[in-house]
This record gives sequence, C-alpha cells and structure tokens, in this order.
Amino acid sequence: MTVFYGTAEPDFSLISESVGQDPGAIEKVRKHWELKAQQIVEQARDTLTQSGFDPGRVSFMIDPKCRVPSDAMLKMAGREGIDTIAVARWGKATLSQQVMGSVTYRLAQLATNLALWVIDPRIRSHNVLVGLVGAPVSRRVVEYTVRYFSHLKQSKFTFMHVTPPRQSGGYRR
Repeated sequence: MTVFYGTAEPDFSLISESVGQDPGAIEKVRKHWELKAQQIVEQARDTLTQSGFDPGRVSFMIDPKCRVPSDAMLKMAGREGIDTIAVARWGKATLSQQVMGSVTYRLAQLATNLALWVIDPRIRSHNVLVGLVGAPVSRRVVEYTVRYFSHLKQSKFTFMHVTPPRQSGGYRR
C-alpha cells in the first residue's frame, strides 16, 4: 500500500510580511510546516499498523507542493499504472450541501479512463447497485465488477441499466 500525502506549501511571501524579512524566521516556519507533514504521515502509519497492515508493506509519498489534489492523483495514477481510484465523498467539512467534495467531483469529470470508487458513508450492507448506461463503458463496469467482486459470495449485486428518455413521436432510430 502506498499512502500519498499532498499538501499545498504556504505562500512564504505572505508569511514574510507577517514575520518580517528575517530569513531565520521564514526558515523556522518552513521547518515547522515540514514537521507537521511528517507528523501526519507518522499518524497515518500508526493508524494503518494498528488496523493490521504490515508496516513493511506500506510506503509513503509526500508532495509538499500539491496545489490541486485531483490533478496530483491523476498524475500519480498514470505514472504508477493505477487504473482505479478510491475516494471518499467529502474532504473538509463544508456548510454547503453538495453531492461530492471538489476533489471527488473533479476526479469524476477528469478520470475518464479510470475506475473511480466513491466511498462514503461506511459500507453497512452486502447489497450493491451497479448503474449502467447504454455506452461501451458499461461493459467495462460489468467486467470490472465480476473480476474484482465475484468472490464475495455473501453479496448481492443488482445491475441497473439506465435507458435514455424516449424522444417525442417514438424512439429515435
């Protein structure tokens, strides 16, 4: 398992306005930022180890200049030959009522050649609804579901085929 931690480095030009032009103060802020990132990675390592993951099989990648997380995820997927991205529906808490967080929404729009799992809330059932449309991607969805989930004998899969709306005056030929 590889854990990718991407964080946007703060704008040090703005920080220099707050702490003055003292290079030592700016370097202290930079070191503090790096230490916080390392602490987050260590916390993730501890959580995974406590959950039963073999720490020898877990690696970490840190991108301290990650401005757009979805773009970083897509680049990493391409570089590492990853064809499935799993994300939660929400990132930071927000007051708005959105269907998906901005990273998940952007991935849904841009990850056209990748399988995208949107996981949230916690899975509580073995019943799975797989939505299909009348497009070539539907065959990939069925093949993917069968390949990776057919061993789950206690699960029930329902494939729902969504058809386009009828045109007025009958079906379009």
